[in-house]
Amino acid sequence: MDFQTVFNLVVLVGLPTMGWALRTIFEDVRALSNKVNEHQLIVARDYATNSDLGRIDEKLDKILEKLERKADR
Repeated sequence: MDFQTVFNLVVLVGLPTMGWALRTIFEDVRALSNKVNEHQLIVARDYATNSDLGRIDEKLDKILEKLERKADR
């Protein structure tokens, strides 16, 4: 077997294998991208808004005031 025949066989086997591997990788990247986008929507929907944080802050202030009054007794 000469060098050209070996080279042709390597290319014949290697290129389709590389093509399949790259296609699989790109499909996985696309699927992961879709999952990240879905996750971003879920997280954005479930985040507390500024008004929610303000109400929580007010409630915590009231609780701390009560604790301070009890500690002063």
